[in-house]
Amino acid sequence: MSATKPGAVIGTGATADVLAYGADVLKLYHAGVGREPADREGAILDALEEAGIAAPRSRGVIAHDGRWGLVMTRASGRPFAEAMLARPEVVPAYIEALVALQLSLHAVSVPGLRPYAARLGEHIGRAGRLPPAQRERLLERLVQMPVADRLCHGDFHPFNVLGVPGNAVIIDWVDATAGPPLADLARTYVLLHQFAPAIATAHVERYLAISGADRAEMEAWLPLVAAGRLAENASADEIAGLLALAAAG
Repeated sequence: MSATKPGAVIGTGATADVLAYGADVLKLYHAGVGREPADREGAILDALEEAGIAAPRSRGVIAHDGRWGLVMTRASGRPFAEAMLARPEVVPAYIEALVALQLSLHAVSVPGLRPYAARLGEHIGRAGRLPPAQRERLLERLVQMPVADRLCHGDFHPFNVLGVPGNAVIIDWVDATAGPPLADLARTYVLLHQFAPAIATAHVERYLAISGADRAEMEAWLPLVAAGRLAENASADEIAGLLALAAAG
């Protein structure tokens, strides 16, 4: 692996760039980010491989130009979001595929993942835009929410699914946890609603219809998920909506 040189940037995210790396890709975290996220995602990908999940395979953690990175197998295809935003007529088929993929994750448990509530609690605790009393109230509510051990992606949306319906790979697993499926669904809704509200609503509706899950239970997660999102790299356009949603809790 040391003989391979990173190539062109093929994608950029909030915390890392993705570069060509021979037949693979290198997810290169931004300067100042420590090694821990790369190690964590590599371990998650190893566990997903054992579970047979459609995800990239880890090739190991490396350092490059003062930055930490994770080498992974290359996922072919373009993000679902590109087709969905460009061609409205394909949206129903892509939503059907997205829901099927998310349900398949929620059907399994993967050993060694961090509990969902622990991660969300940390984020709510760091949400500085929340009034202290509201933050404490939300943390108290989190303790009372259902607990489960299902595989939760933590960042499941059409930009993180590559390929076409029936032949897709899910990427960006650094936020994966073990938790309640409806919390993960609520997270998907919060992330999607900011740029594609109609798709966000349709995704939730189809998930609930197929799974028979309780809408009220999913909606109970929304203020908590929105509060946690405030501790991340939320855009300026998102913040007002997130604050309003968090206040509903």
